[in-house]
Amino acid sequence: MPHRLPHPSRRIARTTRRWAVSTVIGFGLGLSLAACAAASGADPAAPQPRAAPQPALSKAAELQTAIRIEIGQPRCTADSQCRSLPVGHKACGGPEGHLAWSTAVSDETRLLALAREQSELRRQEVEARGLMSNCQVQADPGAVCRQGLCVLAPAGAAGASGGANPAR
Repeated sequence: MPHRLPHPSRRIARTTRRWAVSTVIGFGLGLSLAACAAASGADPAAPQPRAAPQPALSKAAELQTAIRIEIGQPRCTADSQCRSLPVGHKACGGPEGHLAWSTAVSDETRLLALAREQSELRRQEVEARGLMSNCQVQADPGAVCRQGLCVLAPAGAAGASGGANPAR
């Protein structure tokens, strides 16, 4: 037996009922909220307090952003242009991680200064807040040029140039 669609007038009536029900519910909800506000003594027309503003980024987080901006797109044509940069500070000591960067793109002096300052501020932050870490050593993975971009070398990759020091 073929499926029959309801008559158009039935569809319109169903849609009208749905609209009417949702309107009544919305109106009732609005009245309930106004009654609650009146019972609490609050002026419903008064502006509502805003949510507390989000705390500003810490100086260490701002420096992390500056580091990423300085690194930009770490373009390269050879592994020798790629370096890894230790960033952050773990509670047990040592960096929280490493970022790959390119000597062809970034200003090494500026980048190293930003990383040192960020690491020191992060150390102070960790101490002040009593943060803990897993104390796992974050070995410098080095960096390699892959498809025209410097990336952190996979674990155990031979010949990766590591660290900010070109002599490594």
